[in-house]
Amino acid sequence: MKRTGILLLLALLTMLPCTLTAQKTKKPEYIVKTIPSDMNIEDKIIVQNESSYLLSQVRVYLIDYKGKYQRLGTATNLEPDKNSEIRSYDNDRLANLRGRRIAVNIVGARGRTTSNFNVTLDDHRHDLYIEITDKKRR
Repeated sequence: MKRTGILLLLALLTMLPCTLTAQKTKKPEYIVKTIPSDMNIEDKIIVQNESSYLLSQVRVYLIDYKGKYQRLGTATNLEPDKNSEIRSYDNDRLANLRGRRIAVNIVGARGRTTSNFNVTLDDHRHDLYIEITDKKRR
């Protein structure tokens, strides 16, 4: 009887590292948006934190024609009501992103993940603003 208990314990202990590894490699969440084709953008991509949380990291990717994610830029430690320029283009080349899809991954303070936020796109002074707000709870 004792031997069975020991074997069961050893089996459980060998499964523990697999469980911890699976949690660490969890796929990131994304909010995917299409940049409107009529948006007046030319110069910069700016992330605006309009949420009530510190955003530890905001990663923005361009989804290419093959479905691959190409990083456009990252904002870190973005406080509420602050913004961060993540990319700048010369010669109005930002306009080439009109009609293209982007993916935004958000890591917020206190365990907040992408699913806790909304993303909207706007243009101000020929710049693309990626505005992040709190998701309204129902």
